[in-house]
Amino acid sequence: MAYTTAASGHPEVLLRPFPDVTTGRIQVSNEGGTSPLWSRDGSTLYYVNGEREVVAAEITSRAPLRVRRRTLFSLGRYLSSPAVVTSGGEFLVRHSEPEIVLVLNWTRLLE
Repeated sequence: MAYTTAASGHPEVLLRPFPDVTTGRIQVSNEGGTSPLWSRDGSTLYYVNGEREVVAAEITSRAPLRVRRRTLFSLGRYLSSPAVVTSGGEFLVRHSEPEIVLVLNWTRLLE
């Protein structure tokens, strides 16, 4: 189970075994982390670090668990963290620049 906690004073991404969440925990992020999101196959945990970059943390399933981090891209001008990781590994994020749509004669369209 992946989650974000601010117990250390700033948000970090942590892992706990499930369903027995009391048996231990592993810190995944370094220097801040939010918005954990698992890959479809469960081998990679994506999160946003303190620099607003999306990081892929590959988790080994063998004991002891190991984490290998790789920065993928900066969110830069995007408003949100990735909301979805597709089966092909693409990310869906929301752009920060609002789109303005002008619809003329909208009342006529309602008819």
